[in-house]
Amino acid sequence: MIRPKGEVIKRSLPDGFSFVFFTECSDDIGSWCDICRKANMCSNPNNEEVFSKVMRSVRGIELERDLFFVVAPDGTKIATSAIIHNKEKNSGYLHMVASVPEYRNLGLAARIKEKTFELARLRFPFAKLFSITTSLPVMKLNSRLGYKPVTFSELTDDEEFWAGCQGCCNYDILLRNNRRMCLCTGMLY
Repeated sequence: MIRPKGEVIKRSLPDGFSFVFFTECSDDIGSWCDICRKANMCSNPNNEEVFSKVMRSVRGIELERDLFFVVAPDGTKIATSAIIHNKEKNSGYLHMVASVPEYRNLGLAARIKEKTFELARLRFPFAKLFSITTSLPVMKLNSRLGYKPVTFSELTDDEEFWAGCQGCCNYDILLRNNRRMCLCTGMLY
């Protein structure tokens, strides 16, 4: 089912789970890094260094409004996502939906992506939203949300966005191809 642009999906989390926004404290920084590490998104043991490199370096991000977690019934933060917006380019992307393995297959990724998308549309209604991924489940979810596959040239020329790919194991492929292609599929809303 393809959703018309602008329609907000209102799907709730399973009973006992909740969304919470980031707060500027070491516990939330540690939670973000632990989720990313458990989800195999990064392996650096220095939480503050990883957080600073990935999140604080993004120009214009308002962490208390743009980064959130999913909290399990026991109070543990088990998933995260963020909205990255570039005002100058009027574009944005849903940054790294990540969840810890023991909470997968509960439908949380879809709900997280939908919530992130909803927040992006509310905060940046006219921004061009895009995603890149190698994951077939993410491509299917993006398609259900209304994203279409496109060439990388249709995404962005924002250096900051492409710098975010440096942590990917396929970054050398992206560089060798002058950012025209890599193993990811570009998707545009």
